Formats: sequence, structure tokens, C-alpha cells
Amino acid sequence: RPGGTALYSALQAARLGLEATIVTRGRETELRELLAPFSTELSLIVEPAAVTTTLQTTGSGEQRHQRMLAWAGPMGGPADGFEAPLGWASLADDSGAILHLAPVAAELKARPAGGWRFTGLTPQGLLRAWGDDGDEVVQRALPDALLPLFEQCDAVVLSRQERPACEPGLDVARRGGALVAITAGPAATILLADHTSPSVEISVSPVRESVDDLGAG
Repeated sequence: RPGGTALYSALQAARLGLEATIVTRGRETELRELLAPFSTELSLIVEPAAVTTTLQTTGSGEQRHQRMLAWAGPMGGPADGFEAPLGWASLADDSGAILHLAPVAAELKARPAGGWRFTGLTPQGLLRAWGDDGDEVVQRALPDALLPLFEQCDAVVLSRQERPACEPGLDVARRGGALVAITAGPAATILLADHTSPSVEISVSPVRESVDDLGAG
């Protein structure tokens, strides 16, 4: 089934009345079929690949395990901003556009070129590592080469499990003025601004009857 922060946030934006477009990579026919139920709400730009990134998930909450069944490969091209398919330029030229960098499996290495009113980053996918297809996904430390992704962010959202591996990136983001939100499942979310401001805890509403916590951060 389709999922991931790019889909969830794009749907949220669309249902708040914004125009939402997902830029992704994989088999276009497969992706369009999977996202057909949302085709009236979302636009889709697909960078073609032989396969679509596919994760197998077992367990729940902090006990979740994942295996990488297929990987579509890295997005785009040069280090100064990836080359996206036709249609991307019109998004980047919109001075009111919000950019959400939402990697799922280490496919993003640079911030797309263009002017953006607001840039957010959910870096979970930058921390995922695996061997061959079918191997279990493990968490890695954030590579230094990915620190520039954090430099021009206005907001970064990640979980408390991801924070230790991502601390260098969070330091870069906060020095640049970004707000950092650290989620903790049913526990309070911690908000971090610049290094001179105290952290703030915000309680989250309890879920009375949980059905599926996948993607619930």
C-alpha cells in the first residue's frame, strides 16, 4: 500500500485547501495505480526507475522492524540540486511554495534548486541503511555530506529514536534559525528553537482506540 511522509503531508495540505504535488521516483504506472484514490486531491511527478521503493514492515511502535524489498535509487543528478522531471521548474518558481523534503530511503542528497517560501525536512529516510534487497533496515549516523540539506530549513521534524543519529544536522538547522520538533509517540513533543532559547514541551492528545500506528508520528 502507498505510504510515507510525502503522501501523508501532501494529503494533509490538500485537505487544508492547498495545491499539493508529490515528486517521487519509481515505476510510474505502479505509482499512479497505487495513488489513484487520491488523484483528485494530488498531482504527481514521477522520475522513472526500474522499481518502486518498497519496505516490508512488522511490529509496531518502537519495536517496529523493516526490510528493504526494492529501492528506486537516488533522486536526480548533480550535487547542487537534483534534476527533476518536466514540471518541477514551475513548482520551484512559485514564490509562495512550501517545499517538504521527505526522503524515505536515502534517495535525497541535495536540496532542489529554486526559491521557496518555507522549507521543511523529515530526515528519517536519510538515516536508513541496508545491504542487499531483502535485508533489514538499520539506522545509521547522518553522513556529513548530507548536512547541507539542513542549512536552509525552516523546520525539521523527527522522532526521539532518530535524534542521536541526526544531532549534527539539527545543530546546523538550529544555527540557521529552524524550529525542530522531536516526537515521542504518545509522550510530549519537544520543540527546539535556536541554542539560546529553552526547549518547550507540548502534550499530544491521546488516541483512544489505536488501529495502526504506522506513519503516526
